Amino acid sequence: MLERIAGFACCAAYAHDSRGFADVGNAALPNERTVAIGERHWLFSVIQRHGEFWLTHSGRKTLVEMNWGPGDTIARARVDGEVLVMKAKRQTGGFRVRYRGADLEVKVLLPRVAELLTLMPKKIAPDLSTFLLCPMPGQVVRIDVSEGDIVEDGQPLAIVEAMKMENVLKAEKRARVARVRVAAGAVLAVDEVIMEFEVI
Repeated sequence: MLERIAGFACCAAYAHDSRGFADVGNAALPNERTVAIGERHWLFSVIQRHGEFWLTHSGRKTLVEMNWGPGDTIARARVDGEVLVMKAKRQTGGFRVRYRGADLEVKVLLPRVAELLTLMPKKIAPDLSTFLLCPMPGQVVRIDVSEGDIVEDGQPLAIVEAMKMENVLKAEKRARVARVRVAAGAVLAVDEVIMEFEVI
């Protein structure tokens, strides 16, 4: 099924990209696309004839007929004889496709771009498990612990007032308070560090 969705996305991207070539013919448009869904990749060659799309992948030809145009959010396509009805929203580098409860990010790239993308460094999310971050813009009403204290899961750490409501921030696991960065009265932005912890 993923291959059929990838085939649809390839044709939809090709239809989107070919809009500016109406007067000169699609011969001016590169006809190969690499489609990626998660870790799976397909290299397609696409030809459009009389409203139909023919895909070539691994030496096999597939007919794609679709009722989708740039700007549409609902797509109906017949890929290799099977009908697919899905939500397809254009986004940078491809589509966000929702089909039978699955929410898929489908990348459609020129082969050279896809090749270079594999060389890009992967951004690793920072480990924020040893920090207490302010969950919303607000003012610190009270700090309930001191540096060096050992806190337990669920223990109140601080109170932040936002939109006239007091929000109690609690520990998520057992740890030692390494540093308290703010004092009562401080006005904080979202994700500003309130305190740091040491794992024990």
